[in-house]
Amino acid sequence: MATSADGKLAASVTGQYICGGYKYEPLPEREPSVRVYDAGSRRLVHSFTHIPPVQSVAFSRDGKFLAAGNLMGEVRVWELTSGKQIANFITPSFTGWGIIKGHYYTGGVHALHFAANDDELYLAGMGTTTDPAAGNGKQLWQRFNWREGKKLSETADGDMGRGLMETLAFHPGNYFVMGGRLENGKWSLALFDTKSGALLHSLDTKSRVTKAVFSKDGTKLFIGEALGQGKPKDGIVPDFGRITVYDVA
Repeated sequence: MATSADGKLAASVTGQYICGGYKYEPLPEREPSVRVYDAGSRRLVHSFTHIPPVQSVAFSRDGKFLAAGNLMGEVRVWELTSGKQIANFITPSFTGWGIIKGHYYTGGVHALHFAANDDELYLAGMGTTTDPAAGNGKQLWQRFNWREGKKLSETADGDMGRGLMETLAFHPGNYFVMGGRLENGKWSLALFDTKSGALLHSLDTKSRVTKAVFSKDGTKLFIGEALGQGKPKDGIVPDFGRITVYDVA
């Protein structure tokens, strides 16, 4: 899900990967995969079509556009005033073809975020891998001119470990964070310079980072995390989620 900056609109995405043909391409959706609601009245405002499963969604900062990304690395952008699709592009970098333990696609665009000027769009996920169960693709973000579908930059090779990246958050200043599940490397949460894309700081949280959000004034960073899930005891599963708050210096 995502909410517009003014809190008036909420968008949700959904879908299931079902093999649609001999090339294992996804079966087309049976209902719209992207929906936009009026948060006050709960009224459905828009229903948009995409190729499922759709895994990420983001509003532009001015609230005029909505972007959604799917398993196959396809991003579609709609204009909310008219309801028209105005752009789409595909990046193969986030999608892997599994040849171990089964034949199917894996990965996809797991996080989207518009840049401050709304002319650029950041994508996050995991680089290609042939073992869907391993989650050992490169820790990857990419920056696009979404109107032209032109890739402008991405995580530098020396800054990448391996693991599934699931969240992006932008500070009011000139940097952003990306986080997820570490498979092999040094960090599960990292801070990057927005202008240069350089890695500024990183840490291993010893957890799976599923959501990152900066406070509006930029002084705090809130991290939603999943720890190792314990075995049920007397039918009760131990708590394994937590929220950690970082002071941003």
